[in-house]
Amino acid sequence: CETTLSSADHTNEIEVQASTGSGGGGFFGVLARYAEAATTYYRVEVRRDTGVPRIHSTVAGTLTVIATGSTVTVSLPDVIKISCNGSDIEGFWNGSSCVSVTDTTITTGVRIGTGGLSQGVGGTLTYDNLSAADLGGGGTSGDLDIDGVSTVNFVGGATQRAALNSAGAATATFVGAGNMAGALS
Repeated sequence: CETTLSSADHTNEIEVQASTGSGGGGFFGVLARYAEAATTYYRVEVRRDTGVPRIHSTVAGTLTVIATGSTVTVSLPDVIKISCNGSDIEGFWNGSSCVSVTDTTITTGVRIGTGGLSQGVGGTLTYDNLSAADLGGGGTSGDLDIDGVSTVNFVGGATQRAALNSAGAATATFVGAGNMAGALS
């Protein structure tokens, strides 16, 4: 499956289906303008325990919170989305805007990804129905729409990254207590 988009102006959304584990905390996230070699991207996340949405910019591996929105209700399954259009970066929860910022830190990057932190030891995050598209394009070239074909598991404890290379991979399950991010390639 082709996952590189044509433009740095694009959207990425995914359905969060489940989150398990002992303890509180954790977050669900989607990445845009992702550049793996530089560890650079924007991430919209929603905290599982508080429902607080945030936008992060990560440049050369250094994460910075650049916006915090109003609390949303987490009642899985839910859909989280990021939209990057020029300097306008916006996050959505179940179709409604929940956090936005104007930022020019990251202006390139044509890949997308997912991220998350499970709720403590033995926790899992389950995502499904990933969809990404260029903004202002024709809607077909470079689009990614993955629907319920297979499952990809990320297993680990510490900070971890993994690439989804499986054609038609629809569900990404993160297993472990650490901070995990997955990039589609």
